[in-house]
Amino acid sequence: MSKRKGTGGMNQILLPLFVRDTSGNGLSGLAYNTSGLTAQYRREGDPTWTTFLLADPTPNGGVGHWLSGGFIADGGVTGSYELGLPNEAVAAAAGARWVVVQLFGAADMREVLIEIELDKLDYQDSVRAGLSSLPNATADSTGGLPVYDVNKKVAAKLATGDIAADAIDGNSIKADAVTKIQSGLATAASQTGILNAVNAITTNTARSQPVVPFWFVRPQAGSSSYTVDLYLYDLQGHLQAPDADPVAHCRNAAGTSRDDHLASTTMTPVSTGHYRATYTVQSTDVAEAVYFDFAWSVGGIALADSGVAQVQDAESNATMLAIREDIVSLQSHGDSTWATATGFATEAQANTIRLKTDLIATDSGDSPAAKTAQATIAAVRAKTDNLPSDPAAASDVPSELEIADAVLARNVAHCEAIAPRTSLATLVLATTNKANTQSHVGYLTIYRTDGVSEHVQLPIAANVNAAPIEGVG
Repeated sequence: MSKRKGTGGMNQILLPLFVRDTSGNGLSGLAYNTSGLTAQYRREGDPTWTTFLLADPTPNGGVGHWLSGGFIADGGVTGSYELGLPNEAVAAAAGARWVVVQLFGAADMREVLIEIELDKLDYQDSVRAGLSSLPNATADSTGGLPVYDVNKKVAAKLATGDIAADAIDGNSIKADAVTKIQSGLATAASQTGILNAVNAITTNTARSQPVVPFWFVRPQAGSSSYTVDLYLYDLQGHLQAPDADPVAHCRNAAGTSRDDHLASTTMTPVSTGHYRATYTVQSTDVAEAVYFDFAWSVGGIALADSGVAQVQDAESNATMLAIREDIVSLQSHGDSTWATATGFATEAQANTIRLKTDLIATDSGDSPAAKTAQATIAAVRAKTDNLPSDPAAASDVPSELEIADAVLARNVAHCEAIAPRTSLATLVLATTNKANTQSHVGYLTIYRTDGVSEHVQLPIAANVNAAPIEGVG
């Protein structure tokens, strides 16, 4: 795609084009009414292309004269044309920064694509390049920009007598300078207001760090308790004691209180600035997100922070054993057919298994259930470590016959560039393609499928007494 620069909003643009045929040479004989010839443009932000009609610019003056959609050979080299762009294509409206013009559809024609950058600069304006904030006058002239002299000073434009001898007085300049400087300084009242505003911002900003477990694992029976911590800091980052012990409240996504799961809504002090609450999960609880809201005050200013945890089931040992059997079944299929391997865990289930097995692995108890779980974990991991990251489906594994057919049907052109001298590709090229002994005396020269590039030269030994070959097969 060729690129041009233009000015957004410029009208009556004549766009020179060079159209090639499918062989890359200039294409002659095109006209505005050539069958199939189509012109379109698309501006930045347009979801579709806009087709515009081609027209004969001859009645309007022909070559060098603009007509919207006008298309004509410019009389230069073969393939050279002029296209009159519609004004709508380069309009400054809607802030478009570019427009792409394409011409296609004629017989034996390569598509022409041209991108025109729609700049705010007017490249035809030699005074100020279309920048309206600059003076529209020649530099160093009336209304124009000033210029420097050889001493890097603006050339004097005042005549003698333009300024009275006593117009500039040192004392008046000094007095004006003092007034200007003092007017820009902050007063005592404004400084106090700024200080009060800064104190209000820092005092009312919560400087805290809640530590809430990501998971609350719901036990299969009974209950499990988890600690939730809150750390409070001053402006210097030191742990800070609030006016009173912080308060914690819990709720689910619907806003229903879960405070009954807390040992107390008043958090227990652990050390200066460190407070703790205990949350208990029952086996009968529902799996849900639990939101924590913390509140406290410092210097009478109320502050708050929040956190969230997820109540989640731990997988039972029976479920773990069942998944282990599925993985063993998967491993037994190895590199052969996958058609009978069913019931495997999905990627999401595998991630859940790893999370849950990590939780079970932290159990330091000597109960039979814990030992069985740990043995199951080891067996499952031993199998999953040997699995490919993305097993293929049964339909993706070709049969032996399919592989053989693909090899026999493959075109040698796909591999001739990398095939060594002793490869099967050399034999195929020697028997089905160009080969001779004239290119290099004493050698059989075998060519690639293009008939030009040499594939390999094989030395030959001649025997004038040998019987000639009269046929093959």
